[in-house]
Amino acid sequence: MREILFRGKRVDNDEWIEGCFLQEERPIQNAFFILNSKGNFRVHNTTVGQLLPAHKLYEGDIIIINSEDSYDNGNAYWEDGLKNVKATIKFKHDVWLAKTDCKEIIPLFDFDYYGMEFKIIGNIYDK
Repeated sequence: MREILFRGKRVDNDEWIEGCFLQEERPIQNAFFILNSKGNFRVHNTTVGQLLPAHKLYEGDIIIINSEDSYDNGNAYWEDGLKNVKATIKFKHDVWLAKTDCKEIIPLFDFDYYGMEFKIIGNIYDK
């Protein structure tokens, strides 16, 4: 069975924690927890993101994309390849996406097909 990992920022010290995700429903508010071998940690609900194992990316990561080849998916087109294109990782409509600052959408399955390389430069929570 495949383990599905999540990360989130702890409420008590703002450190990142990785593990299994649990949402506890309470009458007043929802509480979000990450569970791992070190314990159960309450996390800020806005920082929870799922790991995309194939690319070692989390939802909310900010990346720089580079590719030598032209790229056209019907929504975005770069004739001379992608050069230092900044994008944010999102999960929408059951598809992992890289959304650029110019609002173009690149499905992550295109990364392998088009030979795109990327570097993680941060995430939307630690700006």
